[in-house]
Amino acid sequence: MCTGILLKTKKGEIIYGRTLEFTIPLIWKQFIFKVYKGTCGKFDNDDKWYMVDGINNHGLFVGSFISTDNKEYINDNLPNKTNILSSELNRYLLKNCNSVKDIKIIIDKINIKLHEVNGQKFNLNWLVCDKKGNCIVLEVQKGELKYYNNKTGIMTNGSSFIKKIESYKKLMNSGKNIEVKLPGNMSDISRFIRASYYLKKIQEIDNLKDGIPYILNILHNFEIPPGHNDNATEYTIAYSLNNFEMEYSQYGYKKEDNLWKITNLPVELSFFNTKKNKLNYNYLLNVLPLTVVVITGMIYYSKR
Repeated sequence: MCTGILLKTKKGEIIYGRTLEFTIPLIWKQFIFKVYKGTCGKFDNDDKWYMVDGINNHGLFVGSFISTDNKEYINDNLPNKTNILSSELNRYLLKNCNSVKDIKIIIDKINIKLHEVNGQKFNLNWLVCDKKGNCIVLEVQKGELKYYNNKTGIMTNGSSFIKKIESYKKLMNSGKNIEVKLPGNMSDISRFIRASYYLKKIQEIDNLKDGIPYILNILHNFEIPPGHNDNATEYTIAYSLNNFEMEYSQYGYKKEDNLWKITNLPVELSFFNTKKNKLNYNYLLNVLPLTVVVITGMIYYSKR
């Protein structure tokens, strides 16, 4: 039940934020390299990490969203095409493209093959935006990777982007009191409509410093309480596309012993925070206090 929104500051700076709900619990980890950074996950019994969302140092964001549509993938390697597993598209785009314009140029040369791990199919749609505010949705349609311009900057998992836009326009053009008729359930279309409406009504944000906590607070309205359809919001994150930064919300949920439990560290943080290898202060605040306690305890008991 992931929800993503794009926010633009008064200075034209772009922030993209999203919630992550995957139904099947994964182990989440922050990754940081010189040219791109983001979040990856892996299954308990699988050693491979899969990128779920991230940005590169050119200000391009790519995020995966689960699709419920029945798609027709071509799982053979096609000649004269770059054949990519659905789980690997994020990484490929961040390594090879600098902007939405770059992706539009190469999209016809890409064939997406459906990836499956332990019966879990990576049937995905992708939200892509850049630091100029350009935004598109990528979907596989009849074996071909297609893009749709996304002026709303909103993305939710589930049905196709076209269905969401049609439902949104239908409500907006109905002549009804929108606030009264605003849908309140957790379906992908309802969340898409609410997020679009909220972004039209919120006040403008001055800068990135105010914008990142602001977008995280907006996204709290779309987080899934633990147990809803055996699901919960595992993490919430905001990306600053103009200065290559990312920040997680202060809490999320992990599944332990078949129960969702709240945690202030839903994603394992990287020790470094920027391409210049500055220390990640969120890491220090969350991890080092526990380390100090453990070491102090070891010293205390060794002297007894």
